[in-house]
Amino acid sequence: MKPIRSSQFLPARCLLVVALSSAFAAPAFAAAGTAQFTAGDVKVKRVDGALTVLSKGLEIDSGQSVLTGADGRAQVRFTDGGLISLQPNTEFKIASYVDKLDAKEDRFLVDLLRGSMRAITGLIGKRNRDNYRVNTATATIGIRGSGFNVGYNPDGTLSVTTELDAIEVCTAGGCVGLTAGESVKVLSNTQAPVRTNVRAVVSTPPPVQEALIATQQAATLAQIKLPVVAAPSGTVVSDMRIDSYAGTSVNSFVSTFSQPVGFDKPLTASFNSAGNLQSFETTAARYTPDPGAVITSGNLGTPSDADFVGWGNWSPASARDKVNDSLLSPYSVFGYVIGRPTGTAILPPGLISASYVVAGATQPITTSTTSGVIGFPTFRSASLNINFSANIVNFDVSTSAGGLSTSNSDFGPASLTANRTFSAFLPSGAFQGFTIGPTANRAGVTYVIFNNNTTTTGAIAFTQGGGN
Repeated sequence: MKPIRSSQFLPARCLLVVALSSAFAAPAFAAAGTAQFTAGDVKVKRVDGALTVLSKGLEIDSGQSVLTGADGRAQVRFTDGGLISLQPNTEFKIASYVDKLDAKEDRFLVDLLRGSMRAITGLIGKRNRDNYRVNTATATIGIRGSGFNVGYNPDGTLSVTTELDAIEVCTAGGCVGLTAGESVKVLSNTQAPVRTNVRAVVSTPPPVQEALIATQQAATLAQIKLPVVAAPSGTVVSDMRIDSYAGTSVNSFVSTFSQPVGFDKPLTASFNSAGNLQSFETTAARYTPDPGAVITSGNLGTPSDADFVGWGNWSPASARDKVNDSLLSPYSVFGYVIGRPTGTAILPPGLISASYVVAGATQPITTSTTSGVIGFPTFRSASLNINFSANIVNFDVSTSAGGLSTSNSDFGPASLTANRTFSAFLPSGAFQGFTIGPTANRAGVTYVIFNNNTTTTGAIAFTQGGGN
């Protein structure tokens, strides 16, 4: 990527933003996007001002707004593959959205009136990045990369965080170009953004100043780097193992999934009061869901139980260096199972083999190598059988997007190692897992299914259904 020069951020260019917003302020009639996820108080404001509850699967049109309450969160997937995640107390308006596969006509012009959000750009930003703008009360964000976070602070200032590549932040006082890992703070719409090494904590109260829509603003372009905020912890333990899969964004709309991988002991995990995983740390890195992430999780028992097992998805998530808090890897999706591995403990006398039944599972996620996340298929069934005497594992999983089986004669069985972990990498996919608890009465498995140019991933928790 070519370096960004200060001469590229001239106020005259910023005037074009206002002209574009004014010229295309009239709402389009085709749906701009679909609610991919909602939780808590989330409403959509129609063009006539009417408010209706926004639920998963409902379409949102150009000219409409999404409002989240104190406990509200939402994700909107746009027709070009772009994604917006909204945090609580946020008002977000789709000022003008056009997706006609035409670089000249396509545009993504939106207003963040209060609160905070995360944006992952889609094809419109790739076809013509000058037609992609996020407007706020004090600045406008123009993209040179694939994702960013932006939010109002309690004092009315604005913070923006880059994730990958570069962005530019402009106010009437000037413009600042940022590359990944850099941050700025916008103090007012008349002052140039200020570079800072401090990652601001972004909360979501209404801004102090009156929010202005895009057609009322002075010319601006903006983006500021926001920190990963540590989630509140209820219980912290340091003797867990995690098996995971991770989707990593290659660009604004393509993701690749890694093979399942295990993070072995010792790792420190933090849980909330419900027993759901909030973060975990290895010796070098800290893994957390990003601010505004969609989190789905479940568990059996409490984190202090010897046979506790948890499972879940974070979307998106990040791994950060523990020493300098630098970003090591952003993940579009991070899925996991967590528990205390059986390890080399002596199993109960006479336990030669065991069959396991599903106790809980994440919803599978299907990703295309050309268009990112494309669906959430149905989890149908799974089974796990372990012969401890012969060190053999058979694993089967079925989803509406395909399945994976080690009992098929085309696939070799997986080996059960001395520390009760197992894995197999097959032509149709891969899986990795481990037994949990002193008596191996539970187990966790993560898997990836290959099907043409797509991958389907998930995590499953098992309990013993019988043994001999």
